[in-house]
Order: sequence, then C-alpha cells, then structure tokens
Amino acid sequence: MIRLIPVFLASLAFFVPALLADEPPKKPTRDQQYQNLQMEYETAAKESRKAFSDAKTPQERQKLTKEYPWAKFAPRFMELAEKQPKDGAAFHALLWVINTPHPLTTDSKELQKKAMKCLLRDHDSNEKIAPVCARLGMSPDEESQQFLSAILEKNSHRSVKAQACLGLAA
Repeated sequence: MIRLIPVFLASLAFFVPALLADEPPKKPTRDQQYQNLQMEYETAAKESRKAFSDAKTPQERQKLTKEYPWAKFAPRFMELAEKQPKDGAAFHALLWVINTPHPLTTDSKELQKKAMKCLLRDHDSNEKIAPVCARLGMSPDEESQQFLSAILEKNSHRSVKAQACLGLAA
C-alpha cells in the first residue's frame, strides 16, 4: 500500500496540469478589458505615426491624418463605458475619449459630448476628474463650459473645483 503512494503522487503531477489546461479561458475583468483596449490603441497609434513619418507626399500625410486610429477606438471605449457605467473601467474609458488627442471632426465632437454627459451622470463627484477639467478648459465650446460649471457645482473636492474654476476662467 505504501508503495502505491509515490505512484499516485507521480500520476497527480502528470494529470493535474493536463486537466487545468482544459479549463476554458477566464473572461478578463473590466479593468483588464480597458488595459487591453488601451494597449491595442497604443500599438495602432505607433504604427500610424510611423506610417506618417514614412509618407513621401503631403497628400499621403493628409490621408493618414484622417485615418488616425482614434476614430476606430473611441466607439469601443464608449461601448466599454456604457456596459457598466458606474465602475472604474467606465470612468477611465470616458477619460480616454475626452483626453486622447484626436482629429477634430463632427464624429469626434459628438463622442466627446456623449462622454461628458456620461461623466456628469455617473462620475461627477469623482476626485480624479480634475484632468478632464484642465483639458476642457482649453476648449471654447459651450458643452465644455457647461460641463465645467456642472462639475464646479456638484463636485466636493477642492482640487477639482479649482481645476473647473481655472477652466472656466480660461
């Protein structure tokens, strides 16, 4: 009987990893989904910048500027934010949509407006919203000013209120 114990342990060492390998892959957490999406965007943006620097003519550069990957990724970040709007991954996805440099198009402005509405609805009291206030302070559009006014009114953190005030003053 005692001689069977080493055989049993050896068989466990062989079969357990094989059994674990058959487990279905775990679904990534929402934070991991955000990080994966961000890494995917960084790779695409890097490739886009390289293609832009390799472009030979102004026409090629202009075409590449219009095809900058922000337009492909912003809807994906918004989709991530809308699935569970009150969690941390949603907050970071909305920040990404607003803070990431992008071409000024009608679509990009609409996505930014949508992201601002979601931030006001679900994250207006978050202390980490201050960088958005700083960024939107540089935007002269009415939606940005309304966002800053609402944050100034609703957020209780002094640093956020200060950024909102600076943004409105700018």
